[in-house]
Amino acid sequence: MNTRLALPLPPAGLSRRSLLLGGLGVIGGATLLAACGSPSPSGSGTGAAGSPIGWQLSWTEDYEFAGSYLADTNGYWKNQGLTVDMLAGGPNTNPQQLVASGQAFVSSSKAVSAANLLISDGIPLKIIGALWQKYGVTVISRSDNPITTPKDLEGKTVGVFASNDSDWAAFLEINGVDRSRITEVPGSYDITPVASGTVDAVQGYGSTRIAQLASDVTLETMLLADFGYNPISAAYAVKEETLQNEAKRAQLVKFLRGEIQGWQDVAFGGQLDQAIDLTVNTYGKSLGLNPDEQRAGLEGQLDFVVTDESTANGLCTMSDSLIAGTQQVFDQLKLDVDVNDIVTTEILDEVYAGSNRA
Repeated sequence: MNTRLALPLPPAGLSRRSLLLGGLGVIGGATLLAACGSPSPSGSGTGAAGSPIGWQLSWTEDYEFAGSYLADTNGYWKNQGLTVDMLAGGPNTNPQQLVASGQAFVSSSKAVSAANLLISDGIPLKIIGALWQKYGVTVISRSDNPITTPKDLEGKTVGVFASNDSDWAAFLEINGVDRSRITEVPGSYDITPVASGTVDAVQGYGSTRIAQLASDVTLETMLLADFGYNPISAAYAVKEETLQNEAKRAQLVKFLRGEIQGWQDVAFGGQLDQAIDLTVNTYGKSLGLNPDEQRAGLEGQLDFVVTDESTANGLCTMSDSLIAGTQQVFDQLKLDVDVNDIVTTEILDEVYAGSNRA
């Protein structure tokens, strides 16, 4: 999918991916912008009977977690007897480590991060669902000098992020691109270099949906996921032992059911306006968020959440092809991990029970 975008130069003060997911930004990997979120309250991650469970977000409380805000506000967790503490993240937050150490009960994660944690520390996490059905890194170029296939990168100057290097290398290898023929320069958070023609392209992160901001600059985006690089991301991770504890497992099912119900309200229930209001005026109130930017971001994020696959089988599900694609990425990255050691669909099966609505 190569989509033409009309993109502005980014105004100052945007939250992570706010324009990207609306069709704009250039953030890659874990290199992020805002201040670090608060640490987990003591004991909030344990999932002990009767106590709140900690849901560790990967970023500050912006539109990215709108489904959680509706799950909380609409009582989907409360109706099941579950109390959830949403724990804000930030650029220095490592969600995988926080759930591994017991400071959070469940965390936002990526399959590659979980695999690296297993290799480096021997800590087995389990990914139980994935909000995004496509990996979000893109290549953004000008429409008058478009990059629409991986081979088009050869001979071009591209702004890249060091944090994306292993993913980038695997993507190029999968597609037979000669990396030595690409002139790589450090990327930044600013779209100006590609818009002005200083570079031919930059790595981006997010949706191909057009940003709801005026611009005379027209750009193209190429999604890595459309060219063989689609590992599981924007996922939900827990410690493996959580699945083996009957009481904690029951809490986990309740958590994921409520989370999915919240996202169903955003995607299918006509509650996008309410989600933006909650983001700007309640959960993210202290962040001074711009409602138009948050709407653009959330609408763009839905391009990754709502697909033919997730519409047919249910939001946050993980298809056989997505799991197989993740194993392919592990192999390309030379990660000695079997995807089935860190991914399980058993909680999703329990949540959906043969339906496509939680």
